[in-house]
Order: sequence, then C-alpha cells, then structure tokens
Amino acid sequence: MVCGGIVNVFIGQPFYRRQLRKAAYEAIDGPNAAPEARLLPMMIGSIAFPIGLFLFGWTSSINFHWIIPCLGIFLLGFGYFTIYQAVFNYLIDTFGTRGIAASTVAACSFTRSLAA
Repeated sequence: MVCGGIVNVFIGQPFYRRQLRKAAYEAIDGPNAAPEARLLPMMIGSIAFPIGLFLFGWTSSINFHWIIPCLGIFLLGFGYFTIYQAVFNYLIDTFGTRGIAASTVAACSFTRSLAA
C-alpha cells in the first residue's frame, strides 16, 4: 500500500498537474482539468489487483515457495490502494464544484462498507 501511495504521489499527481496546466491555457473561466485525469493510478492498479488476487489465491498451498503469495499480497495491496485513492480523488473533483463532495464520498464509503 505504501508503494501505491508513492505511485499516486509521484506518477498520478504530476500527470494531473500537467493536465491542469494544459486546461489553464484552453479555458476561459480558469483552470479546470477533467476529473478523468485523476484516473491514471487506477489504470495501473486495475492491472495489479487481479494479478495479485490470482497469485495469492492459486499459490497459497505448500507446493509453492512462500514468496509467491507474498508477491500476490503486495500487488493486491498496491492495486487496492491506487484504485481506492483514485476513486475518491475523482469523486471529489467531479462533485466538489457543486459543494456535495462530502456527501458523495460518504455515500461511496457507505456503499463499499455495505458490500463488504
């Protein structure tokens, strides 16, 4: 999960800033990047997450070396954190301008907890 946070800070945030600067040159009413610019870490995490699930689930028997399920857990945590953080950043960017970002994030957390 720490590596997921590092990816969000050092890959996702600079990408969003570049998109924001590009939108500042194109906009009349001030800079406003598309919320979809926040989803780059999610794209990376959406590949790592199912690979981690597969590695952890299929290699948990005694026939496999212990490092393989640990690698699966690493990819699982990495993918989960990048997806989770990107979703919340996207929701805040999408609904923040209308003043309902807190309600949107609360509804997302409630739905996630309900599904769990």
